[in-house]
Amino acid sequence: TRRGDKAHCLQCRRAIAAEAANETAPAGATREERAKLRAEALIEFEIRRDPDRPNGEIAKVVRCSVPAVLKARRRLEASSQKKRR
Repeated sequence: TRRGDKAHCLQCRRAIAAEAANETAPAGATREERAKLRAEALIEFEIRRDPDRPNGEIAKVVRCSVPAVLKARRRLEASSQKKRR
């Protein structure tokens, strides 16, 4: 993907999404809490990147469970509905 004068591969874009989530973690967040935030960010990144992609494929790429992908989809849908109101 190109953004201005910068180009990022898919792996780099995933790393950027994970880093951004890590930066939102509270100061006293544990390693486990930070890992959860990064995983959620990666799942959301993959859903936004290709919304029609099956949950099982996203789960394999992110190395998480299918229910975690479903939960993220619902969260994204709820936030997009709030924005529309």
